[in-house]
Amino acid sequence: MLDKNNEYAPTTVQDIVFGDEKAQRLIADIVSGVMPFPFAGLNGIILFGPNGTGKSALARILPTAIDNIGAQHLQEADYNFYKITAATDGKELIEKVVYQSQLVPMGRFRYFVFDEVDLLGPRIIESLKSVMNYKTTVFIMTTNNISKIDTAIKSRSHLVHMPFADAERWLPTVKWVLLDQGVTVPSDANLSKVIAASRFDARKIIGSTLRLANQLRALGKVQQSASNSNEPASIAA
Repeated sequence: MLDKNNEYAPTTVQDIVFGDEKAQRLIADIVSGVMPFPFAGLNGIILFGPNGTGKSALARILPTAIDNIGAQHLQEADYNFYKITAATDGKELIEKVVYQSQLVPMGRFRYFVFDEVDLLGPRIIESLKSVMNYKTTVFIMTTNNISKIDTAIKSRSHLVHMPFADAERWLPTVKWVLLDQGVTVPSDANLSKVIAASRFDARKIIGSTLRLANQLRALGKVQQSASNSNEPASIAA
């Protein structure tokens, strides 16, 4: 369900608008338990693609989705989120990961989310490979440049391509946001122009949709009845 108080930020895997059907199926299989994970030496997921495709949002969602497979009531997973920058002290980061990995209760996992993992230096990547051998760890990583990721890291991970989603994939989300805003929904052709003008960037699309809602409201183009509360099949932010 979208977090409407945070500019319609996604809160579940179903909220993500995928630009790659194969990637969508892979993630669906993992979070449903159809594909066991972690399993057979694979304890990482690398989300790769350009900025604005929902990689960071999905990376934050996956730990809880994976940790609650089969559960009726979701409980937030035990995970740590690290936004990697050029200033990140990689040595200190790996030391934290090693320490936290040793505190995991039997039968449980500690999830580590590394946003922009390619910004870690080559020496730190070597250390990361060793930490990924811990059976209690799961790593969710994002990168804009998959070619910068060490082969050994990729071999321990599912690679999930996150390209831009086209207008057709975005239309259900945009329409739902407009309905939720209580305004009349324009034609698909006009909405497709809004999506294209946002360069298919998830954040920009949501922002443009909310501005459009304000413009329609100012013109008096509002719904005559209560908005539809049903969310579309897939949504991203």
